[in-house]
Amino acid sequence: MSLRETLAQTIRAHSADLLADRLSSSGYRDRLCVALQQAFGCSRASLWRFGGPAADDLSLTCVAAFDVAEGATPGGDVLRQVEYRGYFEALLQSGVYASSDVLTDPHLGGLVAPYFLPRGIRSLLDTTFKVNGRIFGVVCIEQTGEPRHWSVREQHALRHAASQISLAVARYKSRDG
Repeated sequence: MSLRETLAQTIRAHSADLLADRLSSSGYRDRLCVALQQAFGCSRASLWRFGGPAADDLSLTCVAAFDVAEGATPGGDVLRQVEYRGYFEALLQSGVYASSDVLTDPHLGGLVAPYFLPRGIRSLLDTTFKVNGRIFGVVCIEQTGEPRHWSVREQHALRHAASQISLAVARYKSRDG
């Protein structure tokens, strides 16, 4: 089974558990992070939620993360568009941000000292997702240690995973009004 198919099957199962109330929303997020980390064989996977008062003053808040070395964490990190404009613009423009080496990436310079260096992160692959047509969040996978090139296959698989997550979140939100 391909990376995309394996991940899709896992996300469907976790989404079904969420919608059947066998899993809380935080439990769902935690399981998704573990599934993403395992499927991609990366060091860290996280889910982020967009917020902010206006389209040009967005923020991203980490709502769940799983790190191979640290295990599950509740997140809590906040990235603001006004501080990291290059990253936000590039991500929002294409919907996917792949960086093989965050330490030399011109759009990520402001994130190096406060975010990447303390965590040992060298590479990231992020993709946005929408719920009911509105930008809602970001699915992020990261590699620590050595730089990692993200293949087109991995980028497509992460985009597909984000699409499945968006469908589950939309169903969950509409069910609970």
